[in-house]
Amino acid sequence: MFVGGLGSPAVTAGRCASPQDIVAAITRSPRFVRVSLDKHIIPAFELVRSFCPSDKKAIHSIIACPTSISDPRMKPNVKFLLDFGLTASSIYRLLTSRPSIICTSDLKKALEEIKELGFQPSKYNFCVALLAKRAVTKSQWDAKFDVLKSWGCSEDDIFNAFRKQPNFMLRIEKRLIPRASVIKYLLSKGLMKKGSSLCTPFHATDEDFQRRYVKRFEEETSKLLKLNQGDC
Repeated sequence: MFVGGLGSPAVTAGRCASPQDIVAAITRSPRFVRVSLDKHIIPAFELVRSFCPSDKKAIHSIIACPTSISDPRMKPNVKFLLDFGLTASSIYRLLTSRPSIICTSDLKKALEEIKELGFQPSKYNFCVALLAKRAVTKSQWDAKFDVLKSWGCSEDDIFNAFRKQPNFMLRIEKRLIPRASVIKYLLSKGLMKKGSSLCTPFHATDEDFQRRYVKRFEEETSKLLKLNQGDC
């Protein structure tokens, strides 16, 4: 698939890309087979390779999302990310996780939103927050926000939790709803003060949550474990 002089990006990429890799790229995006080698594929490889620790990882990033990686907006938008203050490690995370985010038309708006929430572009958690925020639609985000508010969390509580653990908003169905069931049960039994923060349990680690809200209540542990596992 790749041709070029010895040591060229084309040859390097060709050595690393197996036939299975090429088939995977075309399967994910049939248009990839029509993409210009010189104008798109080789420049895309050079760009991604400048952030990846190895040729193989660069190839895998391209294979995972060939359309986005070869998008002409990729190079200028990566430069914009650097100018905005993101580190090379953060850009590598974006390239290997969801490169499509980099090619969106509202990239600047998305970055400003994360910055306004208190994240510093030079910190790695800025990238994590960006990935989490863009993993759901605005309506899905608002719905999750409303669920948390219905449990008694204030907007400040929710944003503070998001700043501590950006991915917690993605875990409402699998993690937060079972935890809410545990907290509701504890409140109903008078085992938790009604004035306690209702958002703290939602951004606690699994170990801390088990220790503080499940295992400490020995007589209720069996019931609480079932609630936390979503079995009730």
